[in-house]
Amino acid sequence: EAWGFWKATDSMAVKFGRGALDWADGTVISANTWEQTQKVFEGIMANYYSEWATIGFFGVKGFDTVSANTATDIPEGNFYGFTFDVKNLPDWMKGFKAHVLQEQGFGTGPGFSRMRYGVTVDGGMSNFDYRVAYNAHSGENDNTPAVDLNGSMMEFEGGYTFADFMNSRLSVLYHSDSGDDGTDATENAEYDEFHYDTHNNAGLMDIVGWGNSTYFKVGLGMEISDSTSLGLDYYSFSQTEKQGSLNTAVGTNNVAEDEVGTEIDLTLKKMYDNGMW
Repeated sequence: EAWGFWKATDSMAVKFGRGALDWADGTVISANTWEQTQKVFEGIMANYYSEWATIGFFGVKGFDTVSANTATDIPEGNFYGFTFDVKNLPDWMKGFKAHVLQEQGFGTGPGFSRMRYGVTVDGGMSNFDYRVAYNAHSGENDNTPAVDLNGSMMEFEGGYTFADFMNSRLSVLYHSDSGDDGTDATENAEYDEFHYDTHNNAGLMDIVGWGNSTYFKVGLGMEISDSTSLGLDYYSFSQTEKQGSLNTAVGTNNVAEDEVGTEIDLTLKKMYDNGMW
């Protein structure tokens, strides 16, 4: 990363250069620090701070690649738009974040254009907590014939904390993103996952990716001691569209049935006095 920061006024700041981004709790853009190659972007972002919201305006180079197949590949992609982070929320709402961005792909082959938008809400009362996320996109590929690109995803998570029992938290999460059944050559309804956090969504084994994916998770976490925590998560995966394809760690695969499989993650974290964990 190499970036600069300019505080233009008390209510306006500008960041420019090359750096990581994290939007919508990692459901849209993340640095993906667990991947072999982490993600950074080049661009500029200006934030305006008011009493009721932080509004961000940005322009970013999404990717820039070199390929021998210049007749069909899209070597350059950019996106630009704005974000909202609302303040002064009611007691039962901790965060309200929204975004709208336009994505463009350019090249000697067919390009594409997509409008992306979404909202993330989280909060809670007493021992209950919740999180809701919805992201969608619509646009078109410049193929012959042109292909309409429409997809969406949604997540619902709820949790309850047993403060008197090792501060344990029991949670349930449901995720579903759209798939494409392949019956219409002029439309692709599969959700394009963009730059989401691939490791902290859909299981720690990083096998099943977003795009035609539906799953639910039941999780239990507890603090064994002041410096040690234990977590147990159960996932059940299926395809949103049986006739569609599934994004996995070994590429895009066609699965002949709705049910894909299950995953169990067991984690143990120890925090040391020097900050290492």
